[in-house]
Amino acid sequence: MTSEVIGIAPSGDQGGRMSTTASPGPGSAVAPTTAPPTADPAGPGPASLPTAGLLVLLAALFVVTLDFFIVNVAVPDMRRDLGAGTGATTLWVAGFAIAFGAFIVLGSRLGDRLGRRRVFVLGLAVFTVASAACGVAPDPTTLALGRVAQGLGAALVSPQVLATVTATTDGEARVRALTAYG
Repeated sequence: MTSEVIGIAPSGDQGGRMSTTASPGPGSAVAPTTAPPTADPAGPGPASLPTAGLLVLLAALFVVTLDFFIVNVAVPDMRRDLGAGTGATTLWVAGFAIAFGAFIVLGSRLGDRLGRRRVFVLGLAVFTVASAACGVAPDPTTLALGRVAQGLGAALVSPQVLATVTATTDGEARVRALTAYG
């Protein structure tokens, strides 16, 4: 019988748990190992993201992000024009953030299931209609509901941007696209 030495090596794919591996003892023959098969280098790679497409994605992300913060600048005027109290203004700011945070994972998952382009366009449509509703809101409640709808639209748009960039670029093009994204 050959003696075996049991070594403990950390394994990254097991969530930090330790795995045991058997090592051959001294004087035993070691079978040659072969590398796992790799993807065919001539096989299909990621589709190319044109510069215009990247600009559209980044512009949409910019508008969604800007809208999240710009309402803070307009709150005093909106509060005065609509005769709203502090509770309503809190809902205007937090409604967007809560809807965005609550639905961003769903937006990402929908992009995986239904297609990133379809969910991106749907999110932009929801965001645009909600923005128009906010612009003509006759009362604080309508504005609060519009802000929640904007957050929902933003949650559909935002994950599609990064997913599209990573799925359609590689190498230097990905580095440039992610730099622009950042």
